[in-house]
Amino acid sequence: LDMYDYHPDKIRVSINDNDLTVQVEQTNFYRQITLPSNIDLSSLSVHYHYDRKLYITIKLLDEYSSFKYI
Repeated sequence: LDMYDYHPDKIRVSINDNDLTVQVEQTNFYRQITLPSNIDLSSLSVHYHYDRKLYITIKLLDEYSSFKYI
């Protein structure tokens, strides 16, 4: 997300169930994204880069991990 106009200390990222929310305090900036169910929430990573962009990464779960090979 391009966050050029916002100070990094004002940016808030949260997750509720599978909804990822990005807000900026004291502004009208608000983005909500529904994430797929096959993600690893513990892998969530948020970085504010020097190019003034917010990078959010999260891994997908291995789709084959629930399969049992016989």
